Amino acid sequence: HRFLVVQLFVVLSFSGLSCSRRGGQQTEKTVVTKPVMAPIPKLRLPSGVVPLRVRAELAIRPRNPVFHGTIEIDVRLDQPTSSFWLNARGLDIDAASVLPSRSGRSESSTAKSNDSTSRGEALDATVRYGGDDFVELKTDSVIDASRATLVLRYRGHQEDEKTEGLYRVKESDGVWYTYTMFEPIMARRVFPSFDEPGFKIPWTLSLRIDKADVAATNTPQVGELEHSDGTKTLTFAETKPLPSYLIAFMVGPFDMVDAGVVAKAKVPLRFIVPPGHQDELDYAKQVTPRIVEILENMIGIPYPFAKLDVAVVPRFWGTMEHPGIVALGQPLTLNKPADDTRARRMRYANIAIHELCHYWYGDLVTMKWWNDVWLNEAFGTWCDAKATQILEPGWGYDLIAVDRARGAFRADRSDSVKRISEPAESQENIESSFTGSVTYFKGAAVIRMFEKWVGDDLFRDLIKRYLNKYAWKNATSESLVEVLDAGVAKGKPNLGQALLSFVKQAGAPQITMALSCKQGKTHLDLSQRRFAPLGSAIDAKTARTSRWMVPVCVRYGTRRSAHRECFFLESEHQRFELSNGEVCPTWFVGNSDGAGYYRSAYDKSTHERVSEAFRTQASASEIIAIAGDLMAAVDAGTSDLQAAFALLPALSTSKSSSVVSMAVSLLGGVDDMITAKQRDAYARLIRHTFGAKARQLGWKAKRGESTDDSELRTSLLLLVGVRGKDRVIRKEAERRTRKYLRNPDSIAPETSSVALLIAAHYGDKALFESMLEAAHKASDASKRSRLLTPLGNFNDPDLVERAFAIVLSDEFDLRDTRGIIPAAASRKSNHQRLWNFITEHFDELAKRMTRTYLKYFLVSPSRLFCNQEGLDMAKAFYDKKLVDYPGTELRLRNQLDQIRLCIAYRKRHQAGVAKLFEASK
Repeated sequence: HRFLVVQLFVVLSFSGLSCSRRGGQQTEKTVVTKPVMAPIPKLRLPSGVVPLRVRAELAIRPRNPVFHGTIEIDVRLDQPTSSFWLNARGLDIDAASVLPSRSGRSESSTAKSNDSTSRGEALDATVRYGGDDFVELKTDSVIDASRATLVLRYRGHQEDEKTEGLYRVKESDGVWYTYTMFEPIMARRVFPSFDEPGFKIPWTLSLRIDKADVAATNTPQVGELEHSDGTKTLTFAETKPLPSYLIAFMVGPFDMVDAGVVAKAKVPLRFIVPPGHQDELDYAKQVTPRIVEILENMIGIPYPFAKLDVAVVPRFWGTMEHPGIVALGQPLTLNKPADDTRARRMRYANIAIHELCHYWYGDLVTMKWWNDVWLNEAFGTWCDAKATQILEPGWGYDLIAVDRARGAFRADRSDSVKRISEPAESQENIESSFTGSVTYFKGAAVIRMFEKWVGDDLFRDLIKRYLNKYAWKNATSESLVEVLDAGVAKGKPNLGQALLSFVKQAGAPQITMALSCKQGKTHLDLSQRRFAPLGSAIDAKTARTSRWMVPVCVRYGTRRSAHRECFFLESEHQRFELSNGEVCPTWFVGNSDGAGYYRSAYDKSTHERVSEAFRTQASASEIIAIAGDLMAAVDAGTSDLQAAFALLPALSTSKSSSVVSMAVSLLGGVDDMITAKQRDAYARLIRHTFGAKARQLGWKAKRGESTDDSELRTSLLLLVGVRGKDRVIRKEAERRTRKYLRNPDSIAPETSSVALLIAAHYGDKALFESMLEAAHKASDASKRSRLLTPLGNFNDPDLVERAFAIVLSDEFDLRDTRGIIPAAASRKSNHQRLWNFITEHFDELAKRMTRTYLKYFLVSPSRLFCNQEGLDMAKAFYDKKLVDYPGTELRLRNQLDQIRLCIAYRKRHQAGVAKLFEASK
């Protein structure tokens, strides 16, 4: 048995050896560490030692915070060495050795581990810890063989409060369950390993667990061995070549729910859930096989893995695309038939699609390094919108794809915004590689723009070539560009290079368009520069000299004609002749289908034609683009708010929820500029614009209602109920809250969250106490979070302080209470109290949060400040504080930029807001 020695180590591990967590400092070890001179790596592992495959066995009891492991890593030595660096964090290495191979193995990293190879004697290795992320194995003599095997025995801890590494959760049944979350660099918390995405190799896992527990990982189980101590060892098939961050497993007394087969290859589908939830899987079991079928057909490559387990993990943030064992959160996946709504089905389907898109974009083909995360996430986001539209055309994901770009445009206003592909030269850069507005939404919007320019069929074939060429390998941006440029059709030159001009450059192009009609011909003059709003640090020279290779696709015509045409803008200024411009167009759309990732600006005569198109010809996606361009002009100070507010009637009465959401954003976006004297007029305008619609939609989905109505319900109820001060909605929210507190299952989760927030906004101490008491009784994390979050939205200062105290205490898991912080930020009267709370307790809170949560919940001063005093205060605090928290620098720069932009926007438009609401009295 290949794990003969390993088994002995694990038996000893289960006997209850005492241990202490290293926590970055060396503690007493079995192996004596000798002084060495090799420099400690700063970010990446040194070259010269390349992993070929991994065999690991872990001993895990979910109720025990300590786990034990042994690992064997076959490596190739590119040069003689006595030093072997690995990634490891928070692990105690108890023993380490190196086994040289006397004869080399096959060059292939997929060569079987039991190849006939003669090994030398094991050499004991001393251990040196290099900071928080590295460990060195050092042998006394230099190894000059071409192959070796590193063997380590070690201990680590399961996380109780952070959803990272190996973490455990106590469910409502009082039983502990263990899960994993390794992306981006947390596999090193469980395995001493080569924890970089470029090391894509096969893994074999064995898990020693209690007999009463079950376990699952990326591959099917192939063996089981019971032991006399009440444990058993489960062995799993070797994986396809995978990077460490995609390895996953779970341990506990789960229910394994058989759900048939998926894919053309008929691979087994299971859902793995804590006991008692089988009846909540109906929709997930029904739709998941359809999702896999759609993806196989859409991408053109068969499902790549031997099984599909859906690991139903406790929280949404545990969602992850592990091959063969996709993780989807309980709030997404578990859906009681009585609570079933279109919104819940949409949420599960779209996020499941996104994660399963990664089976091709990220798992089959993996980025070589974290600077190219967009090859995973941008393609995953582009793919999920396309596949969701195929799954349910009535959900309108073609428009949602356009709508997502709005967040990207907003981020691209900032001078400090990252590029889609940003050099990852620090852990800060690695963490910021996953910026939703840029990596995900902008990346997807740029891909969609070039897809529409090239044509869906050709683009699909090009991407398929890329996936096939790099299957089970690593790729870079340049890998994709090479395939695109080699395969593009005539008339679409430099497709890959054009794509790269958006991927490697920050910001968004603003394209000024001017039509001229002379002598029976119509010309379109185009010029480009980087869009820069008021208050931006983007200087005029930078904006003017920025260059993109942009496919500009337009629509134009008269009452009797309509034409679509694309132009390739490469220079600062170019003139094009419209091929159907014999008759001067009476209407014009500068961004056909809203598919272009650029802002459009127009001269006066062209703007009149655009206005005509907005009224009579534009599609919903084009209306979103035209309205977005006007709002961008308001941001830049070249238009005023009155012009934007003139669009409210058209936007608010649209049948598209994506279009109406622009009106919601427009009205909600000026809330911070409304003075106390203007508040009543502001509320009246909200009620006048949306009150009737909100009351018509009501609180419960109606049979046969449109997806758009379903999508609008919660946002309109919240806007009209809180900022619109609508008494009818307020009273109904309070009634539903009382009902929910008596029986949480009596109200659908979507509208119960809105009802609780509205009730809290107007609530008193008695309501606060009732919500808190109900949270203590809540049966799961979703219900607790739903009840605790609104505690930050009360107005009484004493109650808000009590809510903050709950966040600090161990009364609840911080993952359940952290929503109190943004809830408090949503209410202007709580801003100073929230700032005091964050600054006084920053370290106490930060050490309990992952870096992602820390940045979002604790480094968000733009929620609180829109004045110079606040900017100075935030900068002074964070400049000193964040030195101790790497991974937060870019977040802070962006937040400070947002405050500067807000200050400039307010200065330019405050008087306009006053006029608007004086006129509406």
